[in-house]
Amino acid sequence: YLLFKAYKDFNGAKDACHNVDWPFTHKGIELASVNSEEENKEIRILLQLAYGIKQVGSRYNRDNWVWVGLEKIQNNNFTLATNMRGPTNFDTNEWQWLDGTHPKFSKWMRDMPDQEFSRRFRDYQNHVMINKRGFWDDTFPEIEAPYACNYCGKYIVVQEFVTWHHAKHLCESYGLMMAK
Repeated sequence: YLLFKAYKDFNGAKDACHNVDWPFTHKGIELASVNSEEENKEIRILLQLAYGIKQVGSRYNRDNWVWVGLEKIQNNNFTLATNMRGPTNFDTNEWQWLDGTHPKFSKWMRDMPDQEFSRRFRDYQNHVMINKRGFWDDTFPEIEAPYACNYCGKYIVVQEFVTWHHAKHLCESYGLMMAK
């Protein structure tokens, strides 16, 4: 995965992943799909590396969360009744990763998803963010937060010879960090 510290809403993050012109691989990838505890841990660690291990400000401060590419595609236009909330009522057939697959893994916060309605956004919570502890929450696609894109490797290796400072500059120009 690649984590970008730029604040974008869900659609902006999705577009950013699609439009990145990777000089080392290819063009266009999806927001992150998380299909195992190990992948969930990778997202959590990236967020902690970017913003520190401890919670920043309030629980819902955007620096504690990262967009991933999961959205609710069915029954997403009403607030869930109290007895229908929470992980035990999570129906994977109603949710879909942007790559078209249904979730095989989830790690919802207690009583989530709840699909609340916002008068401010005039929308329901039907998109997912992951926090620094690795827990998921459904939220409004209009919220701006960091985002993670799928990437087919842990490291990017560039074949040209450059100085350490130039390599650091290249990484930073793509919103990335040098390996430590």
